[in-house]
Amino acid sequence: MPKKILFESAIHQFSYAGKRLLNSAISPIDKAKVDAFLASTDFEYQGAGLMTVKWTTPQPGQYALSFKDAQFYVRGDTPAFNKRQEELHLKELPEDQIMANNEKLFDGYLLTCLKEAGVTIGS
Repeated sequence: MPKKILFESAIHQFSYAGKRLLNSAISPIDKAKVDAFLASTDFEYQGAGLMTVKWTTPQPGQYALSFKDAQFYVRGDTPAFNKRQEELHLKELPEDQIMANNEKLFDGYLLTCLKEAGVTIGS
């Protein structure tokens, strides 16, 4: 079975959203709740840019999400890709807009899943 690279990238983005949340200024109790939730997650590929996030802690559940709006990097820069980045002035931007958009998308998905799981932060 061929590897589903975009699906694997979406899992990475979701997991990285969890790391960002764990490294933010939340309480140790909230960090423990988020960490337990993340440790209980599993991901299923649904095809065509769709996946389901499943968890068992604190209460079992699942959430279907689309990663069609995410943009994933091309593996390795080629001379043509570098030239295109220069033409689009992407190398001059102070912020990586692709990363910023992906962070916003997957941070939102993570917070939705936490809410669905009954994990409250900051209360």
